[in-house]
Amino acid sequence: MISENLFICIFLEDDLTRLIANNQTIDMKNAKIILDTLSLTADNRAYYDYTNASCAPLIKISKQQYIRSIRGFLDGAFEFALFRLHNSFPKDWDRNVNTRERTFKEHLYLLFDDDRFLCVPHTILIESNGRASTDIDAAVIDKVTGEIALFQLKWQDPTDYSSFALKSKKNN
Repeated sequence: MISENLFICIFLEDDLTRLIANNQTIDMKNAKIILDTLSLTADNRAYYDYTNASCAPLIKISKQQYIRSIRGFLDGAFEFALFRLHNSFPKDWDRNVNTRERTFKEHLYLLFDDDRFLCVPHTILIESNGRASTDIDAAVIDKVTGEIALFQLKWQDPTDYSSFALKSKKNN
């Protein structure tokens, strides 16, 4: 029935976990981690302290029950999940960011695969008043013209959920 999609549907935690496990062919423990990542709970409600926060796809309403947020699934599910992943697994997040930056840099340097260019193999640290303020992720020197191209490698992680995140992105 089409209209049922407009009304609140209550799901049991065990059913959702089993559904995720079966669809992803993973064990129940990892399926529960995915469920937690996609769910707003009492423990992570501080996410909504920020005015621009995306809707959560699932909302835990009791020890074993969840409701589905249609808006959360259609508008901002990835932003919510990324925020949760970043906060729940910071070491993994940072490791993946560093890997992504290294891969991005390798691909960039492939564009300058000519003896004319010198690709700086390390990050260049910029200091202000004795403290690191930012870094230059990649640099290419044209040996013929003497020109230097500096690259600040960026990707579009969501930042609009927090004024602190926006300020940090601006300063970088």
